[in-house]
Formats: sequence, structure tokens, C-alpha cells
Amino acid sequence: MRTLLTAAVLVGLASAGANAAPGDPDRTFGTDGEVAVPIEALVDIAVDGAGRIVVAGIPVAGPDESQPTVIRVTPTGTLDPSFGVGGIARPALDRPVNNFWALGVQPDGRPLLAVGTDVVENGTLRNAVVVVRLTTAGALDPSFGVSGSAVTTTDVPINFAALLVDGDGGFVVARTVCEVTAECTLFVDRFTADGMPIDGFASGDAFAKSVALQPDGRLVTAGRGFEDETFRFPLVLTRYLTGGRRDHSFGKSEGRLLTDVALSRLFPPSLALARDGKLVVAGSSGGDMVIARFLADGRPDRDFGSEGSTTAQPGNSETVALSVAVLPDGRIVAAGATGTFQIAPDWLIAAFLPDGTLDTSFGDDGLVVRTPTSRADVASKIRVQPNGRLIVAGFTANGPVFGGNGPVVVARYLGFPRVCADADGDGAITVTDAVQVLRAAADLASSCLPEFCDLDASGAVTVSDGVQTLRTAAELPANRHCPD
Repeated sequence: MRTLLTAAVLVGLASAGANAAPGDPDRTFGTDGEVAVPIEALVDIAVDGAGRIVVAGIPVAGPDESQPTVIRVTPTGTLDPSFGVGGIARPALDRPVNNFWALGVQPDGRPLLAVGTDVVENGTLRNAVVVVRLTTAGALDPSFGVSGSAVTTTDVPINFAALLVDGDGGFVVARTVCEVTAECTLFVDRFTADGMPIDGFASGDAFAKSVALQPDGRLVTAGRGFEDETFRFPLVLTRYLTGGRRDHSFGKSEGRLLTDVALSRLFPPSLALARDGKLVVAGSSGGDMVIARFLADGRPDRDFGSEGSTTAQPGNSETVALSVAVLPDGRIVAAGATGTFQIAPDWLIAAFLPDGTLDTSFGDDGLVVRTPTSRADVASKIRVQPNGRLIVAGFTANGPVFGGNGPVVVARYLGFPRVCADADGDGAITVTDAVQVLRAAADLASSCLPEFCDLDASGAVTVSDGVQTLRTAAELPANRHCPD
């Protein structure tokens, strides 16, 4: 049973000011809504269950510039003094790092880092992706994997790598290697939460520049296909079963969908999963930001935009989406840039309704175009905090294809109003929300925050709050007085 929510129970914007609106900078975060971090090249960001932001990248020039840097920011926008040294961890790895590929955070808040390096196996030098884990205090975890790391290797240089963490803390390392003939192979390795190998597979004829892990363990990849006779690079989606075979129930051709969406050759697509299993891809097409949505079986979602895709372009400026996220209620938010890329682009955030139209309640008719005060001008990563606010990280462009040099800025924007007792933010109060409230009351991992789940305004989430949520879900009289 679903209980729809009314304006009388909306919470979440009041603390930011009476006139605050979705898309406004959250002035309660950092300095005027943003914080600069000492990273020269941004790799990735993540938000943990407590709302803390983990930022990974390459440090500013110095003796540690070849080693990764991980920074944790508190929900209020300050460097977290309980992490590393003053919020900054620079793990001293025992090998040179060629690439810093990806960041993940396990459900208990421990960060995972995937780096590219070389290892010797049986007397042969091989290319490797090495995953290490940090403790919640920012130190390398020697209990992880074998001698503190989980390692995957290939004979050919790695073209792309991703790290995906599941709900139990286990993780997947996906990587592609490409021959000089442009034929690429996807390698996937699965590990337990403690870094021990489970299984893996390899699949040829791969197109993977972004990956997503479905709850059932199936892996979806998004990438650019080969240039066709009209000089287009079509978006290609592929789904793999856990054993490595292509999922023939997906797409149109043996687990693959060659879409009608044409992508820029300069910018890889970004892929995200919606709660209902739909797939959302963002990128650049013909100078526009493009967002495409697909059903769980790979067919274009004809109820979204025009035949499954939509575009956005402020004025006549060239526009690109570099990162995308799907909110629990089906809204889509994307981060990127617009303007003259060769000179000085502008930081861009766009919000779309579930039907693919721009959400005019967000920013200026669905768009936020600005250069943050710290001068980062490309918004390259977007994530959603448990309270629904948007975390965006970006950098200063360095040339026409975004070199990605610092300074790196993390900014927070007001999201869409959340409602009292709606723990998962899907716009309705259900038994699922009550379960999340009860988990929070028992100090278990939960999507609940007191802002939305402390129904009696007692200062803590308790079993009583869970009972009131169950009563609401059953459409029985209930007391809900969430704090403003």
C-alpha cells in the first residue's frame, strides 16, 4: 500500500532559508555552498551512508604526486578531522601508480581504491588493477585481500577500469583492454567484501566506457560503437550474466543494443540505474547534452522524451553531460559543462522530470549554469546524499577535451523536498520506509536520517517512529511531526 504525500509534510528546504529552492547552492555547506580540496586531478567522488563525501584524485604537485589522495568531507562541508591527517589520506602504496582508476565505498564506510600499476607474475611484467581498502580512519587496511590488496592482471595495457560495490560490500572490477586493431575485451572479476576472489570472466567485442551493476549481479556496460558511414558513434549497451555470457534477453542482438543515440567521440557516456531497473545514459550528441532512458530489457523507453531520449542546451552553446544520477522518485540529474570548451566553459547541472522534460522547479527552468567562486568550471561528477541534496564535484578545464587540472571543488545544491517518514525518497510512504526507520532505530545501516525519520521530534530515530511509519503506510491515524 502506498500513501501519497501532501505539501503539509514536506521537509528538507527550511533549514536553507525560507526562499530556498531546488538547484540553489546550499549555503550551510562549506563556504557559500562549496569547499575546495587539495587535489590536482579529480578521479571520483562517493557519498557514504552518513552523508560524508569521499573525494579521490591525484594530489597537487609534491613528493606524493604519484600516489592517490583520498579526502573525506563532513556533511557540513569541512575536511573530516577523524580521517587521515586533517581529513586527507595519502596511502603509501608499495608500487608505482600509473593510473588512479576508481573509488568505491563499502556500506560500513570503508573506501576502496582501484589503481593501475605493473606487477610481476611468474617472471613476467603484467598490467594490473590493484584494489586496496582504507579503514574508516583513512589508513591502509592490511587485513584486506592478500597482503592488503586484491589484484587483477592482463597482458595488454588497460584502456578503462571501473570499481562497483554491491549492497553487501562485495565488489566487481571491470576493465577493458584494446588491441591495436581496436578490438577490445572486457574482463570482469568479482571479490568478497574482504577482497578475496570469487570468479571472473572475459568477453570479446566489448564496448565499455561506463558500467553499472544490477542488484541481481548482472553487469551492464555503455560505450561508443564504431564510426558509421554518417560519421556517428552510436551508443552501445550490453548486458552480461554473472557467468560472463551475454544476456540474450537484453537488447536486440545477443545481449546487445546498438542504439539510435549518436555520441561525441570526445566524451564517454555516463550510465546509471533507476530503482525500477531502467537504465539512464548521459553524454553529448551533436553539441547537446543528451539523456536516454531504456527499459530493463534494453528497449528504448518510449515514454521518456522523444522516442526514449531528450536533450538540453543553454542558448546555442556546446553542452555535454559527464555524470548522471537517478533520484528515487525517477527524476534525473546530470552534471557537465556548457560554453566554449577551448576557452572557459561554465559549470552545468540539469534536472529532468521522469518523462524527460526539464524540471522547471530546479534552478533556472531546469538548469544551473555558473562558475563556482573557487573557479572550477566543469562539473564532472554528481551524487545524491541520503537527505536528497546534490553533491557536485568539478575542476578547471585545461584545453578542448577537459584536461581536468585543479583546483577541485565540491559543491552542494538543494535537492527536491523530501517528506516526513519517506525514508527512501520515492514520494510515497510504504512498509519499506518503516523497515528503514526500524533499522535506524536499531543502529543498523539505513537510508534514514533524523531530518525525515524522527517523526516525533524527540532528537533520535526510535521504534516509536517506525510504528508511526507503519501506521501511515497502512493509512491509519499516525503522529508525524518531523523537525523543520
